[in-house]
Amino acid sequence: MRQRAFRVALVFYLVFVAASLTHGDALRPVGGRYASVVGQPEDILAGVVDPPSPEELAANAKKLAIVYLVTKLAYKSHDRVALLRASLRLVSAHLAPATPCVAYVFTRDSRLAQLRAQLADLVDPGGGDLVDPARGADLVNPGGGGGATSAAGGGSGTVAGSGGASGGGGQGGGAAAAGAEAGAGAPLLRVRVLPLANGSWAVPEWARDMSLWKGRWPRSYRLMGDWRLSYMPRFARAMGHRYLLQLDDDSYITGPVNHDLVTMFDRHGYWLGVHTWTTDPPLVTWGLPELAKFFLLTYQVDPGTLLRDHCAPPSLDGLHSGLGAVAQADEGELRALAARYGLPRAGEGGWDRRVPAGNCVLLGLDWWFGAMVQRFVQLCRTSGGSMMYRWNEQAVVGMAAHIFVSPERLHALTFPFQHRGEATQALRAGGLQP
Repeated sequence: MRQRAFRVALVFYLVFVAASLTHGDALRPVGGRYASVVGQPEDILAGVVDPPSPEELAANAKKLAIVYLVTKLAYKSHDRVALLRASLRLVSAHLAPATPCVAYVFTRDSRLAQLRAQLADLVDPGGGDLVDPARGADLVNPGGGGGATSAAGGGSGTVAGSGGASGGGGQGGGAAAAGAEAGAGAPLLRVRVLPLANGSWAVPEWARDMSLWKGRWPRSYRLMGDWRLSYMPRFARAMGHRYLLQLDDDSYITGPVNHDLVTMFDRHGYWLGVHTWTTDPPLVTWGLPELAKFFLLTYQVDPGTLLRDHCAPPSLDGLHSGLGAVAQADEGELRALAARYGLPRAGEGGWDRRVPAGNCVLLGLDWWFGAMVQRFVQLCRTSGGSMMYRWNEQAVVGMAAHIFVSPERLHALTFPFQHRGEATQALRAGGLQP
C-alpha cells in the first residue's frame, strides 16, 4: 500500500512538472539574460563571441566542435591548465589531421584573462578577433596551414597536427605526431577561449533550493552537467556545427584517429558516439528511471533498447531506481528511502544505470535537437533532478540513448584514449615531448 501511494504521488508530481514545461514557465530567461531552455542563436552568442558569418557557418557545418569547460585553473592538486594544454596538443596531433575541427574552451569571466595569458605561447599573433581587448585574444590558434611559430617563445609554439594518421598509436603514430609538432606543415587546430557569459553559468530557478540537494557534490559540479545539457549544444549549433565532441580538460587522445569523424558519422547515419560506458552510482541517477517511465507512458514513445537491454525485469516493472552497489557516504540516505517506500533491495532488479562516461562523447546535433529528444532532456532539467541528485549530463544522455538511439545509430569510439593522469605522462603516451 505504501509503495502504491508513493507511485501515485510521483505521477501527480511529474504531471505538474510536464504541465509547467508545456505552459512555458520553464522557458523564462534567468534574470532577463540567457533563456536556459530555448533561445535564438543571437541570444546564445551574446557576450561570448561575434555571430559567425554565412561563410563561417557553412565551413563549420563540416567541422567538429570540440568543447572544454574549465572553471577552476587549479583543482584536486592539479594544474588544470597544464592538463588542458596536453589535451589540446594531443587533439591537434591525432584528431585534427583527419577531422577538421574547432576547439572551444569555456571558463569563468573572472579567469578568462588569466587562462588566455597562460595559453599565450599558443597564440598566433597574426590572427584572431577580440571579444574584449582587456581579456586577450579569443583565438588561440586561427587554424589553416601549419608552420606558425610561437608568439611567446619556448615550448611548443604551434599546436600542429600529425601528417597522415595511418596507425593505431605506437611508435609510428608517435613519431608522426612529434614530427608534426616540430613544424611539418600540418594543419593547425583552431582554439577559441571564451567566457561563460550570458547567464549560462547559473543554477536554473527550479533547482535553486540547495536544501533539497542530495550528495556531497559542489555547486560547480552540478552546474557543469546542466550547462552541458543546455548551453553547450546550443552554442555549437549556433556556430554552425552539426557534431560536438565533449572532452574534459584531462581527456587525452593518445593515438591517431584515422578518419574524418564528421564524414564518417554522415555516411553511416550515426547519432551518438561513446568511447566508454560506465555504471553510475545509485544516488546520481535516483528518480531518473521513474521520470523516464512517466515520459514513455505520457508521450507513448517506443522504449527502444531501454527495457529489453537495461531493465530487470525487461518491462516497465523493471524501470525503477535501485540500490545496487551503494557508496558508503550515500548508504544511509538511500536505504532509508528504500525502507520508507518499500523499494526493492540491492540485487532485486531495476535500471542498470549504464551511462556514457562524459569525458569523451560525440553528439550528433541533428539528433540531439529532435523534438522528442528535447522534450525528454528539458523534462529532466525542469524536474530539478539533474541538479538535486547530480544526474549530470551523462545520466540524461545515457537514458536518452537507450530510448532514442537504435544500435545501428550508435558508434563506439575506439581511438586510443585515456582519462585522467598527469600531463607529462599523457603526452609521452601520445608520442609528444612534455
